[in-house]
Amino acid sequence: MELGGLLNYVDEKPDYIQKLMANPRDDPAGRERVTFQAVWSVAKRRYPGIKNAYAELSEFGHFGSSGVFASWSFDDSDPKPGTLGRLRHTLGPGSRDPDRDPKLAAAWLVEANDMVFREATRFLEAHVLPLNRQWRDSAQDGWGSST
Repeated sequence: MELGGLLNYVDEKPDYIQKLMANPRDDPAGRERVTFQAVWSVAKRRYPGIKNAYAELSEFGHFGSSGVFASWSFDDSDPKPGTLGRLRHTLGPGSRDPDRDPKLAAAWLVEANDMVFREATRFLEAHVLPLNRQWRDSAQDGWGSST
């Protein structure tokens, strides 16, 4: 999803590619990279809701409360005397709503995959193929002029 957002940002702001390619240690341009907040602010024009979907997936997949606590659940269906219930932990991914949350996350990932494919195709057509044509044309010119 981050790759798709970044490719969209470069499509909207083509000069930014120079900052991405610059090494932040050696080149001041590399230190001018934007935050993902800026990336999502641009991407939401083409992909409404992307910022919220990213925030939810990021929360769930990283060490936000959803990611950390989703594997814990409280079972108060049959409490033992003197207890409120049982705290359970699973090693697999958990969710607050086991019927809805994994399906929702999977749907977001499918949509993110579609976005990455569209943006990668757009990037290829705008930035890579023209370079390939230039390289091919200059190579053909070089081969034809030698004796």
